[in-house]
Amino acid sequence: MIAVARGDRTFAGLSITPRRVLLVDMENTEADLADRFKALGITPANAAYLSELIPIHLPPLAPLDTAMGGMELGVILDAYDMQAGDVVVLDSLQRVINGVENDSDTMRAYYRHTGLMLKRRRVTVVRTDNTGKDTDKGARGTSGKRDDVDVELILTADAEKPGQMYLKPGKVRLPGIARLTMQRDTDDDGLLTYSTSGDPFRVQVTDALTLLDALDVPTSMGLNLAFDTIKNAGHKVTREALRAAVKERRIAPDLLCRTLRHSNSADEPQSAVPKASAQRPHSSPETPDLSVKRRAKDDGTATAQSEAPVSAGGVPLSSLSKPGSTDR
Repeated sequence: MIAVARGDRTFAGLSITPRRVLLVDMENTEADLADRFKALGITPANAAYLSELIPIHLPPLAPLDTAMGGMELGVILDAYDMQAGDVVVLDSLQRVINGVENDSDTMRAYYRHTGLMLKRRRVTVVRTDNTGKDTDKGARGTSGKRDDVDVELILTADAEKPGQMYLKPGKVRLPGIARLTMQRDTDDDGLLTYSTSGDPFRVQVTDALTLLDALDVPTSMGLNLAFDTIKNAGHKVTREALRAAVKERRIAPDLLCRTLRHSNSADEPQSAVPKASAQRPHSSPETPDLSVKRRAKDDGTATAQSEAPVSAGGVPLSSLSKPGSTDR
């Protein structure tokens, strides 16, 4: 989440696409968030790089399986100009719904009031959840939780190898989603680090990327021609690893351009009061304690400050207008 919002090109050796991220956090206290951000290397000095992260901390948001909840979340998305491809994180699903977790009607109501709205906006939605006793069955509760998802990923920890985690696909509608082994460590400065260097498939992809670069294979070259080029040069690579490598190289130039633009803007002096953007309003990087300070433009559009219980960049939901009828 942080790497995506910060504009990083990679995370743990995986290529990622920078996007704006809206975090609806219904789980953590401010102290929890502060500790986790600090462990990931976020400080007041570099917080400006997180201008695309909008954390909404413990908001008084109506349940998202009701019409009121869907409306309120839609207002938030509009307020922060969340666009197609941007990321909405709901942490966690059980905290943003009101219905019984084991009842499929709860998820049908969520989809009708909120899920369908998010799909129409074409945003990427990440819903965190808990597994049951049998992790192979995925999220606990009704199987209806899986009905509207494109990718279900199940994260488990290795009981015998500290820091080693496995990310296993559950229900998958998209191609190219493979099992992943990840290692979490703490460096000499006490910061968390993540790596996939121990994952056999990622090693093959890295080797394929190295070969493609060494042979000056154009990023526009397709899988079959790239495979023949490597083979004719006397090297071996699996098609699965090469397919992943070709895909990563194709998005790399665009990621680099966006990263450079992000870095240049981040190097500019930061004012004490950040300027609001008419197109893409940003949360303030000057509030590491996650207090709210909304500021609008000088053109008369909603100038306000709020001490509502939401975080930096968060919309004070208490100020949202509510219709007369609701199924809340």
